[in-house]
Amino acid sequence: MVPRILSLRMCVVMWCGSLAPACASPQALEARATPHGDMRARVERYESDRDALLRFWSVSSSPQRDARLGAFTASELGELEHVDFDALEREARIDWILLRNELVREQRLIELRAARRVQSAPLVPFAPRIIALVEARQQMAALDPEATAAELDALATEIAAARGAVETHKADVVASVAYRTARETEELRGAFDEWYAFRAGYDPSFSWWVKKPHEAVREALDAH
Repeated sequence: MVPRILSLRMCVVMWCGSLAPACASPQALEARATPHGDMRARVERYESDRDALLRFWSVSSSPQRDARLGAFTASELGELEHVDFDALEREARIDWILLRNELVREQRLIELRAARRVQSAPLVPFAPRIIALVEARQQMAALDPEATAAELDALATEIAAARGAVETHKADVVASVAYRTARETEELRGAFDEWYAFRAGYDPSFSWWVKKPHEAVREALDAH
């Protein structure tokens, strides 16, 4: 189960336990088991599917990642709304409420990240280029080493230009936006290194064309 859902659920169950009958017949317990089990399985499936999605789309600032996560969350919320809440037993209702709260919260976080991407875009205009490289690798897209080297040359130039623009307008940058952008740049640097390491060493053509452009991009990112 989602840790947040689990911890909240335990608090609610402990509170509600004092309101439950002191004992229940085996028939009543069996009647409660199925709907509760269905909701518990739904929560666990949600956590598993969400984790798999985030492992694949690993760059947190990726618009594509949030688009996939948003579609997944909306689908889960739509399915949950079709559950007959009144037919659920007490513990299953608790799971329903907490899962719905988690899904609504996820939607709000996706909207917040979209707004923050707009704020940070002028500071990291090169981010879409790095994300495109990473996500193309994740989807096992074909790669032309020579064309990729040229793309990295352009990327290094863009990063250097962005650094110059930031230095020129440093006084206009909001501190909170600058802090988030620094964290985003650090994540992009890690994702870029992982992208390079995936092919470097075992693909001689890739290593020959891309090694020096990769080093130039890393230097530019370190200086940004």
